[in-house]
Amino acid sequence: REWKKERELEEARKAGTVAPAKDAEGNDINPHIPHYMIQRPFYLKTGSEDDSLPTLKHQRNTTMKYVPLANQGKIVKGVKLGTAKNYRKGACPNCGSATHSERDCTERPRKKGAKWTGKNIAPDELEVTAELDYDGKHDRWNNYDPEQFVRQTVPKFKKQEEERNRIRQEELQQRLQNPSEDDHNSDEDDGGELTVVDSSKDPRSRTRKTIRNREEKPKYLINLDPEGPHYDGKSRSMRGNPNPNAPSVIGVYTGDNATRVTGDAIRFNEQELYAEEANKNGLNNIHTIAAPTQTAMMHKEYLSKKEEFKNARQQMILLKYGDKEQVSNSVDTQTKLMHAKQLQYGASEQYREYSRDGRLLVGHDELDNVVATSKYAEDVLNGNHTEVWGSFWSNGKWGYVCCKQMIFHSYCTGGAGIKAKEEFGVKRKRQIDEIEEEERSRDQEESVKKQKV
Repeated sequence: REWKKERELEEARKAGTVAPAKDAEGNDINPHIPHYMIQRPFYLKTGSEDDSLPTLKHQRNTTMKYVPLANQGKIVKGVKLGTAKNYRKGACPNCGSATHSERDCTERPRKKGAKWTGKNIAPDELEVTAELDYDGKHDRWNNYDPEQFVRQTVPKFKKQEEERNRIRQEELQQRLQNPSEDDHNSDEDDGGELTVVDSSKDPRSRTRKTIRNREEKPKYLINLDPEGPHYDGKSRSMRGNPNPNAPSVIGVYTGDNATRVTGDAIRFNEQELYAEEANKNGLNNIHTIAAPTQTAMMHKEYLSKKEEFKNARQQMILLKYGDKEQVSNSVDTQTKLMHAKQLQYGASEQYREYSRDGRLLVGHDELDNVVATSKYAEDVLNGNHTEVWGSFWSNGKWGYVCCKQMIFHSYCTGGAGIKAKEEFGVKRKRQIDEIEEEERSRDQEESVKKQKV
């Protein structure tokens, strides 16, 4: 019963209906911690009443006491101590320093170390030991000296600024002493725009235009109608066209939305649409913002493939319905001849309508009154062959004249197949001749041996 009550109490503490248990110091104990962790092991029990109470005190290391870094003072690194005259036992065999081993030596390996020569013994380093807690070990600003910034960084940038000002003054004096026409017309070329120099960068190469031209009319003064397009003073933008009824002229302001359909904005919108459609169809996992280069390259490849498919479809339509000049300029010789026959014998001015399964719906079929010359289909091309089966005859066998294949369900290899077949025939004939020559010589040797016997 006691075990059952303890289990029910534990379940209630985990559910939050009962207050959690207290340790020896009065702190709450997480009810989800296992029982074996909150009970003190037998080798840590002191024989007091607190041994039976749940606690996590035995889980902490109380033997080590960390001293804050602020109480230890500044840690000095890189300090060299005195140099020994002779090699000491236990020192580094390479350089002779007694504060590190040969494995931790940072000096270049010598041909003969200080252990054997006793010369050029390196000085000992000051060993720095600091007992830091977890935060002290992971503090990136630990042992940082703020005076180092004042001693090194500030004078460096101060010298750069002084040199920059000196060069600017020299250029200004040279410009005043030797004025040129380019300097007089510089303001006119800029259209009267003022520039503000960024003092943090080189003023000769980087400027930033922040003030508009005085002769340019502000956006909010183009149309003073209260019901006109909204002007946002914070962003200085007017999305709508202030004069929608006026004709569009180059150089006249027509609203900020007009710039969104010009230049690279159109291409960027097409890329976003392509990425959205591609992700919707599950083709590619691309994102315009996360991977802009990948999206641009894939969109470029998609446009090229689309253009190739469009050209191929156009060529196919020309081959089927186009004239002879278009066909001759777009295909090779074999395809020209094949499609020229189809255009010559297949073109007609008779109007017909066919269903999707190929049945004639409207019109008269000219072949209805024609008597069939054979019950077999004629002029049917199998596979990728350009000639019918039976157009070639050799050694009592039928084949295709386009590739000289003797197998009905073979793949057409064209002229390359004919050339390979001829080369194989020559090679095979040469092998047969060599075999016959060997048999002939073998027979002659056997006949000579028989005559000797």
